[in-house]
Amino acid sequence: MIGISVKHGKFLYHLINFTRPAQVVELGTGAGISTTYLSAAAYPAPLITVEGDPHRIAFARSQHPGGIPGNVTYQNIDFDDFIRDPGKIRKPFIAFIDGNHRLEPSLRYFKYFLSEADENSVLVFDDIRWSSQMQEAWEKIKAHPKVKISIDIFFMGIVFFKNGIAKQHFTIKF
Repeated sequence: MIGISVKHGKFLYHLINFTRPAQVVELGTGAGISTTYLSAAAYPAPLITVEGDPHRIAFARSQHPGGIPGNVTYQNIDFDDFIRDPGKIRKPFIAFIDGNHRLEPSLRYFKYFLSEADENSVLVFDDIRWSSQMQEAWEKIKAHPKVKISIDIFFMGIVFFKNGIAKQHFTIKF
C-alpha cells in the first residue's frame, strides 16, 4: 500500500490548521497515513474516512496502537454509496479526494462536494497528474464557475469557493 508523503501530509495538516473546518472527509483511506495527518489537524472536528477495500481499511485501523482517535469514523463503503447520501457533511469542510483516479468518477465526486460546499469549504484532489484522465478532470474542476481559486502543487490540486474575489489559478513548485 502506498501512502502520502511526509511533505504532502504536512501540507494537509497546515491547510486544515489554517482553515479550521467543521469537518474533514477523506475519500480513499488507503494505508491510513493521510488519515493520521488529517485527524490530528482537525481534532476535535470529526473526520470521516471512506474506503471500499476491507483489507485496506483494516490495515489503516490497525495503525493506531493507542486506539483510533476519537474524531475518526471509518466507513468501509464504496465512494458512490457515500455520495448518494447528501446532507451529512458539516460546513465548512475540507474534502481530500484520493481514490478512483479516473475522469468520470473524479468529476462525480467534485459535483457531490460542490453541492455540499459553502464559500469556506475546500476540496483537495490528490494525484492530479496520475493519468491523462486525472489531468483532464483537474482542468474541468478548476474551470468550473464556482471555483474561485485553484492551486496546482503538481501532485495535488486545491480549490476554494470564496465569494467576492476574481477567479484565479496558481501553479506552485512544491
